[in-house]
Amino acid sequence: MLVVTFFSAILALLICLFADSLALILAPGLSKVDRNILAQYIKRLSFLLVNISVSNICIGILNAEKNFLIAKSIGIIQSFCIILVCFGLAEKIGIDAIYLGFSVYFILENIFLLVHVFKRVGFHPMNPLRDQEIRRLLTLSVPLFLSNAIIQINAMVDKAIASRLDAESV
Repeated sequence: MLVVTFFSAILALLICLFADSLALILAPGLSKVDRNILAQYIKRLSFLLVNISVSNICIGILNAEKNFLIAKSIGIIQSFCIILVCFGLAEKIGIDAIYLGFSVYFILENIFLLVHVFKRVGFHPMNPLRDQEIRRLLTLSVPLFLSNAIIQINAMVDKAIASRLDAESV
């Protein structure tokens, strides 16, 4: 988990460094002002990659232990955080309330999942590859990570193409 978290942090930093270029690739049809806004959101949201990676690893471990209820119940945390923050802060901070809601959600989700992983599995995060089952889980998850990456790239290409279309051209 520590290795994946480290790589996620490096990836988030790279995304921040190249956010302007990514905004141009993702939405070449946007105006300069709109691309700058998109780049700002890319920078803000890129750090959530670390939380997402930890969350997915914890969910994978809990699912491998046949403990599905905890992983499925995190949607309650998501809904609660986003709705509460949006209702409470939307008038004061506008659209940034959604970003804040997701940030609070991912932090609470990771705490919730990590507590359950440590409690149920006895997993030690400093040397996860010591466990044969964790190595097996990582090996089995490689195709899943690749397919998700391809789906995300496909979605980015679709959005880049769609951003060049005129309004009502579809």
